[in-house]
Amino acid sequence: MDLPPLSFHASLVEQWDEEEEPEEIETVLKVVPPVYHKYLDVFSKVKAEKLPPHRACDHHIELEGLLPPKKDGGLCLCVEYRKLNAVTRKNRYPLPPMNQLLTVFNGATIFSKIELRGAYNLLRIQEGDEHLTAFRTKYGS
Repeated sequence: MDLPPLSFHASLVEQWDEEEEPEEIETVLKVVPPVYHKYLDVFSKVKAEKLPPHRACDHHIELEGLLPPKKDGGLCLCVEYRKLNAVTRKNRYPLPPMNQLLTVFNGATIFSKIELRGAYNLLRIQEGDEHLTAFRTKYGS
């Protein structure tokens, strides 16, 4: 990141609001990192006093039924999934559970990624044949 030259910082101090105390300017320069010195007017107390006072924001969203009360006085989070389920595309080929897959593939000689993930590190390897466990595909090793 390129930092502005020191002469730029000096010109910023000169441009600072004349109502500010010099000690306050030096304090701000020490606290604010040099990268942000071009935004010193944001940290000016005099300019901050000229801003309108903070006001409370009155904002309300009606979410009926989202947090119905429990019998013990707490709140229960309820989410309505019917509209989401209506537009969700169903899985045409759902996979069976892993334990069922492993029993089906018992004795197989060609394995997919699913079987390798579950059993790759469980293979017994004769000492000296560890290099045979590495393989390479067209996508990398």
